[in-house]
Amino acid sequence: LGAQSAKVVYLESFCCVSHLSVSGKILYQLADGFTVEWKSLQGLYPKAAWTGRAGALPASNQDAADSRQEYGDFVLVTVGSTTFDDLIEAVDCAKFLENVRSLGFTKVRVQHGATHHKLQHLVSEKVDGVEVQCFEYDPAVPEMIAQAGLVISHAGAGSILDALSSCARMVVVPNTRLMNNHQVQLAEALAQPDCRYVFSSTCDQLLQTLEGL
Repeated sequence: LGAQSAKVVYLESFCCVSHLSVSGKILYQLADGFTVEWKSLQGLYPKAAWTGRAGALPASNQDAADSRQEYGDFVLVTVGSTTFDDLIEAVDCAKFLENVRSLGFTKVRVQHGATHHKLQHLVSEKVDGVEVQCFEYDPAVPEMIAQAGLVISHAGAGSILDALSSCARMVVVPNTRLMNNHQVQLAEALAQPDCRYVFSSTCDQLLQTLEGL
């Protein structure tokens, strides 16, 4: 029929920092073109072309400050579409709200997903002088991320890219129970030493991280 054969170009996931995904490992051998978001992968896979990070960090802290002049008066905790009981348990305490007040915030929104953790402290609309709103999910979460003064998020690529695109200050907490620890790799790669608006933490160290902001 005179049709030309199609070319296959594969774009590896933003989540893959130090190793390819299963799909990437397969397509690396078959694709006509292969791209990665993180330069660390290019050294391991010479055939790959480095395109730069999707939703890349601004070049400097000043760039981030210039691109976002105002931050909201609330802290948003989000687990996305996953279940992350350890993170919800970490913020369900008086010390977390004390940290929130110390940072100058008056409101907390907690998107907890289908959590199995029964809330013990964040059980009313106002707790320890902080307005509290807890909910399973809301399609407006991306808009909340853009408006929040501080985002505390699981290390899912979607939530991170939403925050980076709006230059939201964020603390990224990987869910270490997930396979391959891709969230740990992504969080550590984003929290560069000279970046003062993306921080990597753990559920155990979250309160200490907030004290250091």
